[in-house]
Amino acid sequence: MDHRDYESIPNFEHSSRSLSGTSLQSGQPPGVSHNTLTRRTFTNNIQAYWLAVFTSADETHSLLTSKSPSSEQRQAAQEILATSSDTHRKELTYAEQAMAEGWAHLRPAARRILLGPSENCDLKAQTQQMEDWLQRTLADPRPHGLLPHDSALQHMFLHLELLKAYSRFCEHGLAFLKQKSHELQGKLAKDQLNRMTATIRERAADIRGRATKWINRLSEGGLDALVNQAIEGSTGELIEDLLGSDKVETYAALYKESALDALNGVLMVKIS
Repeated sequence: MDHRDYESIPNFEHSSRSLSGTSLQSGQPPGVSHNTLTRRTFTNNIQAYWLAVFTSADETHSLLTSKSPSSEQRQAAQEILATSSDTHRKELTYAEQAMAEGWAHLRPAARRILLGPSENCDLKAQTQQMEDWLQRTLADPRPHGLLPHDSALQHMFLHLELLKAYSRFCEHGLAFLKQKSHELQGKLAKDQLNRMTATIRERAADIRGRATKWINRLSEGGLDALVNQAIEGSTGELIEDLLGSDKVETYAALYKESALDALNGVLMVKIS
């Protein structure tokens, strides 16, 4: 649960009227009805921007995985993104900001190759922007310290999610180019898609490598280090006196286990 969810969470209070339309942010009485989920989910305020970013990314991912995205949700998200400002973008975390540009490049290109010429997009230019983004966007800084901070974890997962979407785009493009009469012939370049696929694999391998380094550090001496951190200083002494050495060690073991679970989750993400 992201704390920003509270800006757009539906109101489920009992009412004799329909519950489908209200949100806590809107301040409307419970049970006020709107016609669409879009009106319920997106509120007309600055906090809606971050949700629009994620909805748009989800819509693009759904399209690339042959699912049926919601046109109503997409329209609402695009309206918010089209009128965004630097103030809106400050809602995003460091990791979210780092990935937002990549999604912006991918979105129109994915719609063009999967939905056809009716989508207004200069595919050659858009694909070049995608490749440029892949080339210049490196992974988060090299691992340091015993544990990754929350921004580093989010950066790894969001980066892998976007790389997976780029990989699916390349797979679709290469499959279409095998069809000699396909309308995308001349609009996509096989060599470029192969280069992008190779870069995607390199970036994904780098992310997994950083996660593996943190896993190794935790596995080799993580428990003792976490115990020492917990009892360090005057506050640590009070904690140890209050809880006892056994409970402090139990806490450190659980902390280590949760960190390893998160990092192993990074290794489980499959790009293709």
